[in-house]
Amino acid sequence: MQSIDGAYEEEEENDHSARTTWGVFDIFHADNAPVLEAVLKGKKRHDVQRYHAILVEAWRGKVPFSTFKRTVIDGFKEHEPDRLLIEKKASGISLIQELRKGGLPVKPMLPDRSKKSRAHAAEIPFEQGCIWYMDRNWAQPVIRECAQFPNGEYDDWVDTVTQAIIWLRRTYHLEFRDEEDDTPQPREEKKPIYG
Repeated sequence: MQSIDGAYEEEEENDHSARTTWGVFDIFHADNAPVLEAVLKGKKRHDVQRYHAILVEAWRGKVPFSTFKRTVIDGFKEHEPDRLLIEKKASGISLIQELRKGGLPVKPMLPDRSKKSRAHAAEIPFEQGCIWYMDRNWAQPVIRECAQFPNGEYDDWVDTVTQAIIWLRRTYHLEFRDEEDDTPQPREEKKPIYG
C-alpha cells in the first residue's frame, strides 16, 4: 500500500509532496521465525499481534504537479501496491482524478480530524511494536520527522504515515486484542413486561 500527500503549491515554503510505501506481513508465518522470536521475548504467542506493517520506501519533494503525478505512477510501477491512499485535498484531488483515469487502485482519504488527533490515533501500533522499517538511508529522516511532530519543520511524511496506519487499523490489518470495540452495537428492543 502507498500513502500519498500532495502539496498545495510547489512554491510554498514548508509544503512538500510525499509518499510512503508499506507492506503488511503475518508475523506467525514460518519465514518470520527470527522476527517472531524477537517480538515474543517472554510474551505468550496469543498476546502478540499477528499482523505487522513495515515501511519499505519513502519519497518527498517540492515538484510541479506533472512531476508529482509521474513520480506517483513510477512508484506504483516499482512497488505494485494493492492500494494508493491519497489525501483528498490540495493537489491530491487532481491526482485522484488523473490516476483513476489510468485504472490505478486509488482510495481517496478525507481527513476527519486534526493532524495531532490523527497522530495520536496512529500511536498504538507503534507502542505495540507492530511497525517496522527497512534499514535504508531514507528511513531515519522519516522517523525523525515523526518523532519531532508537531514541533518539527516538516510534517509531510507524518501525514502519509498516520494516513497509512489509520487505514490499516480501519481495515483490520492492525487490530489489537486489548482494544475495546467502539463500533456502535444495535440496540436491543425493549419488550413489554406483563405481570
